Amino acid sequence: MLTTAPYDWEIFFGGEFDLAFDCGNPNGPKDIDAVLVLQSFGTPVCSPKLLERGVPLTSPADLVHHNLLHETSDRHDWKVWAGRFVPNLLDVNSGEVFPSADMAYRAAAMGQGVAIGDLLCAPRRDHQGRTGPAVQGHADL
Repeated sequence: MLTTAPYDWEIFFGGEFDLAFDCGNPNGPKDIDAVLVLQSFGTPVCSPKLLERGVPLTSPADLVHHNLLHETSDRHDWKVWAGRFVPNLLDVNSGEVFPSADMAYRAAAMGQGVAIGDLLCAPRRDHQGRTGPAVQGHADL
């Protein structure tokens, strides 16, 4: 049986499951064996449309002028990236929170702001109004 239950470890421990894939939840159980399958590399992504009508993103500092899009309520994605590239510059608690990375990527593709996209997993987009790298620099998430 295959099922999904994002960040719901109680279901895993109380259920009929032998294997779980976690996307780097820092609050995961400490008493289980974990094997890194894929390292995540996050970088800001946005729609070219956002850059055409808003403040250009020529450096990470320009992100202060843009809406931050978060894929989790703990805002882990932006905290990690900002901590590495622009410490104490961005208000990582600002912006919109989405229930999944996919929804944050879609909002970015629609020009609603800048999300942290995984360089390995985020959809590669083109100039048809879809997302692409916003600024240089990626952080291990």
